[in-house]
Amino acid sequence: MGLQSTKNTQAQGETSRCAQSQREQIKQEIRQRIQDTLQAVRDLPSNDCLNETRNKLSAVELYCQSVGKTLVVQRTFLSLTMDSLDDQNSG
Repeated sequence: MGLQSTKNTQAQGETSRCAQSQREQIKQEIRQRIQDTLQAVRDLPSNDCLNETRNKLSAVELYCQSVGKTLVVQRTFLSLTMDSLDDQNSG
C-alpha cells in the first residue's frame, strides 16, 4: 500500500469517527430534550400535560429537522393515553 493510499485510508477512518461522534451527540441531545419534556410535564394536570408535551415535542421535531433527522411522534397514542388518565382520575 502506498503512502497516498495510507493517508486516504486514515482520512476516511477519521471522517467516519467524526461522523459517528456527531451522530452520538445528536442522539444524546434528542434524548435529553425528550427527558426534559417528560420531567417538565409530569406534575401537570392531564390537559396541560398533553398541550405542553405536544408543544415541547414539536420543538424537538424542529431540532431534528435542523440536523437532518426525523422524529416520529404518535400524537393519536398520546391523546388516547391522556384521555385514559382523565378517565382514571375522574372515576
